[in-house]
Amino acid sequence: KELISMKNPLRVFEFSNKKNKNPPCNAVDIPSSDITAWYFYKIHNLFCNRFVWENLPKEILPWMIESFLFYNGDGVFSVDDVTEIPMFTRVAMCGLPNIYSIPEQRWKYAVNGYMKEADKTNSVLCWDNYLAVPFTKSAMIYATELSNIWKTRQINLYRQRTPTLLKASNDDKLTMQIIQDDIANFVPIMRVKDDFNTSNIESLNLTAPYIGGELSEEEFRVMSKMLTELGYESNPTTKRERLISGETQGNNGETEANRNIGLGLRKRCCEQCNELFGWKMDVKFNTELPTMINGFFNHEPIEKPDGEGDTVE
Repeated sequence: KELISMKNPLRVFEFSNKKNKNPPCNAVDIPSSDITAWYFYKIHNLFCNRFVWENLPKEILPWMIESFLFYNGDGVFSVDDVTEIPMFTRVAMCGLPNIYSIPEQRWKYAVNGYMKEADKTNSVLCWDNYLAVPFTKSAMIYATELSNIWKTRQINLYRQRTPTLLKASNDDKLTMQIIQDDIANFVPIMRVKDDFNTSNIESLNLTAPYIGGELSEEEFRVMSKMLTELGYESNPTTKRERLISGETQGNNGETEANRNIGLGLRKRCCEQCNELFGWKMDVKFNTELPTMINGFFNHEPIEKPDGEGDTVE
């Protein structure tokens, strides 16, 4: 019963029904935790879509490899000694370390209770990065920052909708309610009778400058920074004028470096699996963009040192 009632800490299952003296600025006020979770899951999906695993045994789901690496930072390829089924599972390393400070023993396990001991003679470790740390911390940092920008933009947008504070006595409560409803319904012109008393109603101008465009540009910059860390090509420049090639390719070095961290470790894992299990597995970055990082120049592929690819004419 306790296991069934466990909840994902990033999910919000119900809205708060507690009454607030200040009503929310929206009919259904979206909690910040929901927005953070939305961005977090979006980053998770982008992370899992980075690489294409080729000739992977059909029993292994490629997106689960990336999901395990996202949440755990490492995993292990192996073949079950009873069923002889290839698998990729989470791993817990233990025992004495070797000369590279990597523990010699490892336990492969799954959420269904599967657990078996393994070592380097019958399994291959796969790391997402050189420290084998999960990407979840980075994802939460980006998700929280993007959520703050989103909420700030929402508040700023609603400040444009109700820029005025009205003050009146209890005798004018009905009049105040009518005015409030007209403002909420975007009524452009309010019609009143000639005997309408305005002396008992005071207004305070709360107009705030609209900065939605600047916040959208900041969101774009943060998203671009996150995509660059994942190895995706993303131009962080938000200028509206025509860009020169140097500006669009200014962060190519950082993009390629971040991409090669994960790609190099996965390729090494593929080589070890092919040698140990006789597979023909390989991995590549999931992109078809004709860019310099992908070996293209002016929409023509550059000739590579090993002779592969076309020659630029």
